[in-house]
Amino acid sequence: MAEMPSRLAVEGLTLVRGEHDLISGLSFHLAAGTAVQITGANGSGKTTLLRALAGWVRPEAGRIIWSDRNGPLAERPALAYLGHRNGLKADLTPVEELAFAARLHGNRDNVRILDSLDRVGLRPCADRLCGRLSAGQQRRVALARVLLNENAVWLLDEPLTALDADSIVTFQDALMQHLRRGGMAVLSTHQRLSLATECLRTLALEASGAR
Repeated sequence: MAEMPSRLAVEGLTLVRGEHDLISGLSFHLAAGTAVQITGANGSGKTTLLRALAGWVRPEAGRIIWSDRNGPLAERPALAYLGHRNGLKADLTPVEELAFAARLHGNRDNVRILDSLDRVGLRPCADRLCGRLSAGQQRRVALARVLLNENAVWLLDEPLTALDADSIVTFQDALMQHLRRGGMAVLSTHQRLSLATECLRTLALEASGAR
């Protein structure tokens, strides 16, 4: 697994869309081995916050600081990002999708690709075109891509979308394994996760800002 940060600090963060503050003065800390679940109505800034943590949205004010035991990191840690859309090509198979993602990270380990599909229960569909998979199966391919490169931090936007009950349990098990290895996760969801309380905190956002 990639080198792990030991702490994320968000300090006085303000994020703007157009002329309006989506999030104003938000502060929270996250330690290695823990996750934060972001809740809130549509338009409260959940996706924008995740994109800011990924470095794709510039804050209007405040700081995002990734640290290890020696102090702030010079660069963001290795991130796995999952958005609302799965980002799959209909004419590729799950194996081909994951192989492409692996090559982007310099990884050509086919065993790891198949293992990632196994972990989300999609090995039987490995050679089926993604365009012929159900919505839930496509979401599981996207989640397998998150598992593939063992990045230190997961940023997940509604990861439970289209998943059935068994797949939700599988995802939560994978998330717990990630946290036990010292990883971090920030995720938005309208469905509450069933994780040990010491591993999970909830951050509620409001449409007019954050609390």
